[in-house]
Amino acid sequence: MSPDESIWPALRSPRDVRKIENAARVAWLAARAALRGCREGMTTADIDTVVRGVISHHGGRPAFDHLETPEASAPFRGAACICVNEQALHAPPSGRVLAGGDLVTVDVGVVLDGWHGDVAESGIVPGGASSAPALLRAAPATVAAGIRACGPGVRWSEVARAVRST
Repeated sequence: MSPDESIWPALRSPRDVRKIENAARVAWLAARAALRGCREGMTTADIDTVVRGVISHHGGRPAFDHLETPEASAPFRGAACICVNEQALHAPPSGRVLAGGDLVTVDVGVVLDGWHGDVAESGIVPGGASSAPALLRAAPATVAAGIRACGPGVRWSEVARAVRST
């Protein structure tokens, strides 16, 4: 093996790719179920219960539950990271009560058959006024611009520039 080969991951077999896709599909199903069930008065812990149930139903386990990181004082407790409005990322489930118009992002990680899938989806809690719909409408174009900018030898700053310009 040449020195350069050691830094590249091994190519995955079609069977491995299917397993990765299955794990990601379960993560997506859990996130979608959680968002579709969001209602005024629910807590983010209630959303986490939905996520955990979908993952379990499909034979997986939550990838984030009990996850330890060097920067955290305690292991993560929850099947999903659930951010509301001003929360940027990795908010643990809690007693925070949802209101109509809240922007909710559910980030789900799943381990299934030894493979990981990770998906984040956002939605708006029905029943209130919100400026979030404009953000949600703009997001797909922003993601597409970033993907179009990617390629061999393209610097991350060039991708970021493409995303900012949308």
